[in-house]
Amino acid sequence: MNEGLGLLLSVLIGAPGLVCMLTLGTVLFPRIVRLAQRAAAGMPGRSLLLGVVNLLFLTALVVVLTAAGERASSRSGVLEVLALAPALVLASGLTVGLAAMSAMIGDRLVPLRGPISQVLIGAAAIVLAGLTPFLGWFLFFPYIALMGLGGVVIGLFSRAPEPPG
Repeated sequence: MNEGLGLLLSVLIGAPGLVCMLTLGTVLFPRIVRLAQRAAAGMPGRSLLLGVVNLLFLTALVVVLTAAGERASSRSGVLEVLALAPALVLASGLTVGLAAMSAMIGDRLVPLRGPISQVLIGAAAIVLAGLTPFLGWFLFFPYIALMGLGGVVIGLFSRAPEPPG
């Protein structure tokens, strides 16, 4: 009984928190979100592939630095602190990528609304779709998150100039 209550409370608190975080990410970093949105919409396969590669690379880097820090003879914790850098890069990339994907989904759902309304509606749609048992948890949400991460990488490191507008 307590597990079900804990899950219900985490969903009731976490879902609005995620929607607010994605909206705030769009407000604070509009250029990066717009670039990631364009990249993910224009090159979905490449975005997904880059998202998977970056997830694997950054996760491996965190694991290696953490393990090396635990094995080091000096217990200063320098390597554990260094492991925070790729973890923060990964978390930031996933957050901005999810904000870009929520903007893209919101644009497709309600194209005549303003950009903030689109992000709110898109983020709510991602949260609701992610709550679908098994398909949402293990297929949809990771797919959206990894495609957004790849879109961020393409958007940030692409040499093509940003179109005006």
